[in-house]
Amino acid sequence: MKKNTYEQSILYSISPSLLRQYIVLDDVKNLRLIEKDRRRAIEEIDIHIENVRKNNSDIIGYSLLKKNLESSSDETVYILSGYDMKYGFDLYLDKSKSHPIGVAIIKLRIKSEEELKWEREVLGIKHS
Repeated sequence: MKKNTYEQSILYSISPSLLRQYIVLDDVKNLRLIEKDRRRAIEEIDIHIENVRKNNSDIIGYSLLKKNLESSSDETVYILSGYDMKYGFDLYLDKSKSHPIGVAIIKLRIKSEEELKWEREVLGIKHS
């Protein structure tokens, strides 16, 4: 990481051990913090796990994350997202942004041209 940001301070201060086992914190790129409705976050993680499993992979931390999201009383959650050379992650935080709810970690892979085209046309994802 190049500069000291608010997102970096969150990453370094409250990353759970599961995240630290997979992610090299000093190598994290594209670190973003967003606020999301908790119920919508549950819907999206369910869609994400389905798509990941279709590609014969899995989301590390998924079961505990979903359980914790479902039992949370917060209306909104914060999601700190980023990636290093091997893994992408979403670190879910409570409304105070001081306690982790859970983490989703996915091993990165190279997508086919067909997948990239579908993501652009159907999902509107702009790849750099």
